[in-house]
Amino acid sequence: MKPVTPEDLVSRAGRLYERSARAWVTGAVADARIDVPLHPPTERAAMADPESSVRWVQDWRRTADRMPVDLVWEQRQWSRVGRQDVPVRAVIDGASDIATVVGRSGDWRAWRARISALRDAVLVDGAHRDELDVALRTYARTIAALDDTDALVLQSVAAWLVRNPVSGLRVRQVPVRGVHTKWLERHRAVVESLVAAGTGMPGLGLIDSEERLRMLVLDPLLRPGGLRDVTAPVDQLAALRPDGLRTVLIVENLESLLALPDVEGVVAFHGGGYRAHRIAALPWASTVRVIYWGDLDTHGFAILNRVRSAGLDARSALMESATLEAHRDQWVSEPKPFRGELELLTPQERRTFDLLAEHGTIRLEQERIDWSYAWERLAELF
Repeated sequence: MKPVTPEDLVSRAGRLYERSARAWVTGAVADARIDVPLHPPTERAAMADPESSVRWVQDWRRTADRMPVDLVWEQRQWSRVGRQDVPVRAVIDGASDIATVVGRSGDWRAWRARISALRDAVLVDGAHRDELDVALRTYARTIAALDDTDALVLQSVAAWLVRNPVSGLRVRQVPVRGVHTKWLERHRAVVESLVAAGTGMPGLGLIDSEERLRMLVLDPLLRPGGLRDVTAPVDQLAALRPDGLRTVLIVENLESLLALPDVEGVVAFHGGGYRAHRIAALPWASTVRVIYWGDLDTHGFAILNRVRSAGLDARSALMESATLEAHRDQWVSEPKPFRGELELLTPQERRTFDLLAEHGTIRLEQERIDWSYAWERLAELF
C-alpha cells in the first residue's frame, strides 16, 4: 500500500473538519480524533529508492515539529540496512488541533466563542439546553458566517426575546440596537429557532406587520374582479378559490415577473427574497405544482431551500448549470455568499451550488438572463 504523506493527512483532516465541525463546535460530538495508519515504506521499497524513503521520514518529523500531530514510531529490523525507526501512525486529538492542522484555528476559536456566547445569552436557568443545542447545531454555519456586528445583534436580540416571550411589541420597538424589520427578515429563521429553543414556545411574541404578497394572475379566467396585478394581505389571498389553477410560479426579480405573458392555469408571485416562503401560507398553493425561479447564486438556493422547508414542494427553474454556463459573460461576484446548511436541494441543484464556489463565488442575477432564453424554458414547464 502506498505510504501516507503529510499532505494526505491534511487533506483527510480538511474533509473531516468540513463534515463534522458543526457537531464539534456545539458539543454534540466530544471525541474529535484522527488516527491514520501511515503504511511506511517496506524494506524492498526503501532499497529501491532510499532517497524517497529518507525524505518521507523527514517530512513526517518536520510535520510533527510544526503541527499538533502525534506520531507513533516503531523499530523495524531490516536484513539489508539494519534497524530503522519509522512512523507508523499519525494521531490528531481534539477539534482544536484538527482545525490548526487544516489552517482554520482562528476561525475555529472565533466560532466556538460565538456559539458559547449565544448559549450563555439564551439559556435561562439552564432550561431547554438540549433544544438549544439542536438549534445551535442546525444553524451553526449560518452563525459562523455572520459578521461581528450581526453576530452581536443576534446574541442581544435572542437574549431579549427569550426573556420577554410575549412582549406584544412591534419590531421597531424592540430595545436592541441594530434590530430593524429588514435585519429580522434576513435572520428570522435562526432567531426564531434560538428563541423557540430558549422559551419552549413557537414564535417571537412580536406583532408582525400585515404580510402582503404581489400576485400576477396570468390566466384571464382566474382574475378576481378582472385584476391581473394584485397586492393584498396574505389572509385575503388565502381566501381565494382559484378553480382551474394548475401552477404557482414564484419569481425573484420584479421586472421578470412583470414581463410574464398570459398563461392558462398559472398564477405568479413576486418572491421578494427571503419572504418567498410566505406563499406557503396560501392553502391552495400547496395543492398545485409550484415552480421557483430565483437568482442563480447561493442566496437563490437558500431561498429555494426555505420555500421547501415551509412545506411547498417547489421545483426550481433556470437554476441549473446549463443556464449558468450559457451566460458566462454575465457572471458577477457575489459579495456575501450564503454559508449555512441547505439540506433540501436536489443532487443537481447541489452540483450547481458547488459550481458557484468552484468558479470563485460567482452569481448570475435573474435579470441578466436573456429573456427569450428564459421564457422558452419557462414555457416548457407550464
